[in-house]
Amino acid sequence: LAGANRHGVGIGINNLYSNDATVGAVWPAVVRRALHQRTASAAQRHVLGAPIGSGHHYFVADRDDAFAIETSGVLRKTMFASSPERPAPSYCHTNHCLDPDVAAVSSISPTSTTRERYAWLTASLAARPLADLDDVWVRMGSQDGWPKSVCTNMATPENPHGTATCGAIAINLDTRTVWAQGGF
Repeated sequence: LAGANRHGVGIGINNLYSNDATVGAVWPAVVRRALHQRTASAAQRHVLGAPIGSGHHYFVADRDDAFAIETSGVLRKTMFASSPERPAPSYCHTNHCLDPDVAAVSSISPTSTTRERYAWLTASLAARPLADLDDVWVRMGSQDGWPKSVCTNMATPENPHGTATCGAIAINLDTRTVWAQGGF
């Protein structure tokens, strides 16, 4: 669900559950083609123009620009765009739509922890801006508010498919390195 290229463009996506899914390109193809681009702006244009058939949130960035895009089967919405001239505040996203139009054609599982995770992350960012990649990594592994924490495992023998963190990834665009950790 993520990657970086030699030009310093990084992309990460998370799942959204659209009710208007159509036949279209699968997300690995969209991510790989976006990573053929030399800039985040070009990668954003690719995502917006790709024949995507399902819901995802795409975060595309390089050292100059960052873009957040929500998609459904037929909709594409840029949630924010930043640049050196238009810096954006710290941004986070979980597995529910923030755009009302995309949300109208999407759903959230009744057992989802997305809203609790989003609330914790936004409160954390409001209380203290991100310091560095280590800080991002620690916050992504937070178990505050367990079991509906950012990093969680609600699977049980009775409910083996309960919500669980499948992994975490952080991309350092300066060094072109990717940190990855499997979840529970």
